[in-house]
Amino acid sequence: MDLRWGIVLYAEKDVRLGAIYVDRFGRGGAINEFTVSFDKELYHWFRDVGRGFH
Repeated sequence: MDLRWGIVLYAEKDVRLGAIYVDRFGRGGAINEFTVSFDKELYHWFRDVGRGFH
């Protein structure tokens, strides 16, 4: 799977809580070690958030 976007969530003292990764089309990805599918709204959210980092 070609994952392009991701968010890793941490708690205090750098304790990793989990991660969400999305493929380039926003339809597939992973939550932690589980393969999942998403609706297009999550892709649009990742895209919009990512635009703020250019």
